[in-house]
Amino acid sequence: MKSMKRFFSSATKLERIIDGSDGNNPYKFRSDDATSMESMFDTCNFLESVDLLYCDTSKVTQMNCMFQDCASLTEINLSNFKSDSLTTCYRMFIMRDDKEMLVDGKKIKISEANRLNRVIFGNLFTCESVTNMQDMFRYYKKIAELDLSYFNCSGTTKNLNTSGMFYGCSKLEKIYTTEPTD
Repeated sequence: MKSMKRFFSSATKLERIIDGSDGNNPYKFRSDDATSMESMFDTCNFLESVDLLYCDTSKVTQMNCMFQDCASLTEINLSNFKSDSLTTCYRMFIMRDDKEMLVDGKKIKISEANRLNRVIFGNLFTCESVTNMQDMFRYYKKIAELDLSYFNCSGTTKNLNTSGMFYGCSKLEKIYTTEPTD
């Protein structure tokens, strides 16, 4: 499958995705040919956990809006995501401030319902070819720190769009990065 664009998008009742791809499981989450994961989990408001441990992202070029408005996730582990081909990941984790959802019978802004407090990137998520990270973490109000130490955007620094990347991240206190090299 070349495109996983909007694969689970707007699955508002979806709570959990488990990838049992341990080599023996016939129900492997097949992503090895995917080039787009754009809006893959967009507006899965009640998605509480997603296991992407065996998800092959080596050919993926677009991860735009991938986890947009996933207000119930508390942690996203992308430690096995390989980003060699990735060119755009704008709004990848955005919580829109102008959208609402029902929580306990009350309408509240999705950005206020947001529970995410941790995103884990591994050494395979390097961003060497990424040109657009605009609004990547916009309105993630519970994240206190981000480890971006493996992000290496040196190949695209002249054209890299990071506008609004951390806009509205009101609790963000620490961002870990690598030392610049010349």
